[in-house]
Amino acid sequence: MAVVKIDLTCPKCGGNMERDAEHKMLRCPYCGHGVFLQTTDPGSIEANAYARQKGILHANAEARRERKRNLLKAAAVIVGVLIALMIAVCAVVKLQPKVDPFAYITVSFSGNTGDGTAEVTLLETAEGDVDPRKITYRVTPRYYLSEGDVVTVTAESLEYPLSPTSKTYRVEGLDTCLTDLNGLSDEAVEMIHNKSEMTVAKAVEGAGIAIPVASTEPCMMYLATDGRDRNELYDVYLATYPEKDGGFAERYVVIYYTNIIVRDTQQPTMSYDGTMYQGQVIETLDKGYGGFMTGYRSLKDVKADILAHQTKAITLQERDCRP
Repeated sequence: MAVVKIDLTCPKCGGNMERDAEHKMLRCPYCGHGVFLQTTDPGSIEANAYARQKGILHANAEARRERKRNLLKAAAVIVGVLIALMIAVCAVVKLQPKVDPFAYITVSFSGNTGDGTAEVTLLETAEGDVDPRKITYRVTPRYYLSEGDVVTVTAESLEYPLSPTSKTYRVEGLDTCLTDLNGLSDEAVEMIHNKSEMTVAKAVEGAGIAIPVASTEPCMMYLATDGRDRNELYDVYLATYPEKDGGFAERYVVIYYTNIIVRDTQQPTMSYDGTMYQGQVIETLDKGYGGFMTGYRSLKDVKADILAHQTKAITLQERDCRP
């Protein structure tokens, strides 16, 4: 039998064992594991080596488990800190008063109905500590508005908690196309006549300088309207021509306006897309003069031609303008 040297590595925890002379053994001061000193034969060397390797593996596994536990503890601490921060932020936000973004703006509308535009304007005098320039406003829709439409204004801010964040506004104040001919004031009718008279002079020139016009005067108005945002207003003038035999004859000259808008105030104003005279090319009353003009022989012809040129459903209103 031979005496075999024992490895001082503890097979359980991997620590260094110390010799216990009194008990003739090696004892681990870390885990308390002991190994008796004894003689053995060479055949047991393999068994002892296996035991040592097993102890090393066990120690390594325990170390890995300890590192994992430490990592989990650290992660738990980090998560706890983040949760605490979130709670603190939420508490601050809740304590911060809500800002009404619509208390700092006005919404206005301009243009003609069907082609109106919405504008958001910041108030010049903002109360408190709120800076409305740090609030973003968006209008939907913003363009091609008609009177009575509804738009939505939304507000966003990185600086302030907002409430509410959206608000609706009804479109109003746009200029609307004329839809009620008989609702025009006398002042507005006179304003239209004054404008028409400048064009009437061009229309009657077709009669030729040899046939002077005795007089022109307004006699009738027609309004073709769809009741919303399209119309045509026809201002009809009666032109009187002298005949060669000493008598007089009449022709009707028509000045028409497209999409006319009349602002009926104490001093009426108007706008329109276009104006010109229209009619049928007819000869003047005495063929001996060889003249011609653009006009109609009767009011019946005027009305029939107006209706013939309409491309969609309209109502035709009329107003007698004769003195």
